[in-house]
Amino acid sequence: ARTTMATAGRLTGPALVTTGGIELQAGDRIVCLRNNRRLGVVNGTRATITHINLHDRAVETVDDRGVRRRLPADYLDAGHVAHGYAITGHKAQGLTCEHTYTLGSETLYREWGYVAMSRGRTTNQLYHGPTRDDHDDGLHHHVHLDDNHTAALPGRLRRSRAETPVTPEIVDIAARWRQLHTRLHAPDIARQRDLTRQRAQLAKSRQADAEQLDRVARRLDEAAHGLGRLRNRPLVTQLRDEYDARTTQLLRLDHQLRQIDTELATLPSDRQITELQTRHRLLASELHWAASRRIASYRHAWPEHLTAALGPPPTDRRNHDRWEQAAFAIEKYRLRWHITDPHRPLGREPDDPLQRKDHRQAVHDINHARREPHTDRAPVRALQRGISR
Repeated sequence: ARTTMATAGRLTGPALVTTGGIELQAGDRIVCLRNNRRLGVVNGTRATITHINLHDRAVETVDDRGVRRRLPADYLDAGHVAHGYAITGHKAQGLTCEHTYTLGSETLYREWGYVAMSRGRTTNQLYHGPTRDDHDDGLHHHVHLDDNHTAALPGRLRRSRAETPVTPEIVDIAARWRQLHTRLHAPDIARQRDLTRQRAQLAKSRQADAEQLDRVARRLDEAAHGLGRLRNRPLVTQLRDEYDARTTQLLRLDHQLRQIDTELATLPSDRQITELQTRHRLLASELHWAASRRIASYRHAWPEHLTAALGPPPTDRRNHDRWEQAAFAIEKYRLRWHITDPHRPLGREPDDPLQRKDHRQAVHDINHARREPHTDRAPVRALQRGISR
């Protein structure tokens, strides 16, 4: 398009070449790539250059709303301006024009296609884009599109990259899960569990000592009242000493049990803890299925935080299943702890001890799912680097 503009004499005056190699002349269509409030431009602002100032390395422009703006050298040389003869589908959101010409490469998908194909008032034309096996000559000079490529376009438009949204309901479920998770690890519940274990051990010891005391009492009665009681006097003395010792032991155990029961009365009961655990499991199950639905929604286009960490999904079924298991572990962790970082799979290293523990478990689950002798280990190392960041 720019070559046609130059041939038609619509690009005039001196040329300014930015440090990024973009050549600019009066008449050039440009698009801004970075917000700058001082200059009054945003990412996606489209404009036409009206004048080049070589001395200051700046350009004068008029944007599509008729507003004149000056773009200085530091903005241009930072790579924040590109030719605007074609723009991405994302930047075209909100744009309305008479005709659109959309290049549908093999990365085309439903949501992007809808935006790109709904910009033109009069016509919206979709062109088959190049694949890995196509050459530029074929793209520009073949009048008739190959039937396979033509048939592929509707298939690409059927693909969706729409993520299963993290609805307010899921956010609320995750918040309640975190609240219960914290409650179940609170000091009073940990103390209740510890005391309950201690009480069970003491009660078991008391029962054994009580049974032993009963046996000693029977032997003592036989030795003290039998026919040979005079001859058994040393044995009676020994049994009485053992009886007294076991009685003292029982009294000590009873005292410890009473102390534990008194403290347990001030702590959550087993029934209350069971109710908390049941609610916690139900919420965890809800988040489990929410993570499964998100994985299912990704099947045709995996998000960056997964592919950057795990690499592209393997083509063979076994390794693909393991890849999805690792992806599921990531999504489950992200939902539980409300991680929204688009680049880090598990977000930043958590400060909260409970989340840090779950973080370690997620890393373990991911690495376990990826552990396969014939699998390329590079994605696993990338995952570990992504998590460590």
